[in-house]
Amino acid sequence: MSNKKMTGIFLAAGKSSRMGESKLDLPLGQTTIGSMGLRTAVESNLEHILVVTKPEDSLNWVDRDLRARETQWMQVQSPQAPQGQAHSIGSGVKAANARHAEAVMILLGDQPYLSKTTINDLMEQHETYEKWYTASKYRERIQPPVIFSRSLFPLLLKLTGDKGARPLFHTLPREQGVTINYEDGRDFYDVDTKEDYRWLLENMQFQEEPRIHR
Repeated sequence: MSNKKMTGIFLAAGKSSRMGESKLDLPLGQTTIGSMGLRTAVESNLEHILVVTKPEDSLNWVDRDLRARETQWMQVQSPQAPQGQAHSIGSGVKAANARHAEAVMILLGDQPYLSKTTINDLMEQHETYEKWYTASKYRERIQPPVIFSRSLFPLLLKLTGDKGARPLFHTLPREQGVTINYEDGRDFYDVDTKEDYRWLLENMQFQEEPRIHR
């Protein structure tokens, strides 16, 4: 499988209930949390990015320079997104299937420090091992980004609730997947609460590529 046939599904339809306001709109340096993550995905080796949002999302959190690059990404509205993350994934998978993608990478909109080096490395590992899925792991826990091959699209479309694709890892044969351990916690820091955001502003600084640790 070529990287050119792998599509990113950028989940940006969360309710932000623990934050109390839209996480993706929050400023981070000269940009926003949402734009920082989307820019990384756009600049990676992914063939195209599907940005899954609620229907009412006007994309005000997307920077002007990213709007000028809309040939590399597109908005996918998910009417059932309030019912849980699984429905956002389903909307993304349907759009990826229409684009004849051979695999999808699930990305979270609230992981602003995920690096394109890690994204590209995970893609390379997926091509090397040729499994049904390739998942990143940090501190013994599987977390996004995760790659799913086309053979798993039907199962992804059957997911329900707010646990995302996590239930699949308990049912799929272990020999059909591979997990890649990473040690750089910045890649997996997600912003769920005001305390998370405050800590991010006080302690995290953007560092240029490349960086990757296993």
